[in-house]
Amino acid sequence: MASWLDSILVGALGSGVNNPTLILLNVVIALAYASLILLLLASIYSNPALVPHVLVLIVLATGLWISINWFIANVGLVDAETQKEELFGKQAEDSNADEPAEPTVADSKKSQ
Repeated sequence: MASWLDSILVGALGSGVNNPTLILLNVVIALAYASLILLLLASIYSNPALVPHVLVLIVLATGLWISINWFIANVGLVDAETQKEELFGKQAEDSNADEPAEPTVADSKKSQ
């Protein structure tokens, strides 16, 4: 669970979109869409003059949802690990393996 939440956070901060971020984005937009449907049902029974306005909001929300998913489908998804490396760099062990180790106090005593 924590890695899924980490992937969403990295997806929000990094460039590109990873799969967990896309899933969360679609869930949030679906919930907003459902609230607009409930607003439509409430306005039909309580104030029919609001129905055209709510229908326009539903059309706009549908267009937003379709355009976001179309754009991400054309750009493509990024792996969460790639985003982590881009944000935080390589892990400390990987970067220190190529560099020579700094001398320590024990090394300086051995050389004397």
